[in-house]
Amino acid sequence: MIGPPRNVQMLFRRLIDNVGGPRTAAKILHVTARTVGRWIADQAPYQAAALLWWTSPIGRESIGIDDRNLITTLRRLTDSLDAELATERERCANLEAALDAATGRIAANDGHAYGRGAINIGSTLPRTGSRADARTMQQAAAPDRAAR
Repeated sequence: MIGPPRNVQMLFRRLIDNVGGPRTAAKILHVTARTVGRWIADQAPYQAAALLWWTSPIGRESIGIDDRNLITTLRRLTDSLDAELATERERCANLEAALDAATGRIAANDGHAYGRGAINIGSTLPRTGSRADARTMQQAAAPDRAAR
């Protein structure tokens, strides 16, 4: 962050001129014009000089510079994190697809199941949840029902 220079007390007279004179400076600092005159003759406290620096055009411009730097930094950080998130999401999707292909699992609501999407696992894996499986399960349960 850009702040008042260390020698801001030496710039006190210029800062008073920048804000509009001793009476305006006195109002800003909440002191009397006589106190400001004494500070001009001697040396102003650092806090008073720093406050005038922040209210001067130079100080206000430094606030604008700080804001622009912060906005630029945060925008770049956001872009970097968005790119990293997209990479990790793609990595997760690839790992899920590899896991499903390796274990033969296909989710009931998977739009890519049975070769309709990007993942085509073909006929090498058994189809789960198909009508043929349902019939096989019914036939296997039929002898149990007859025994009851």
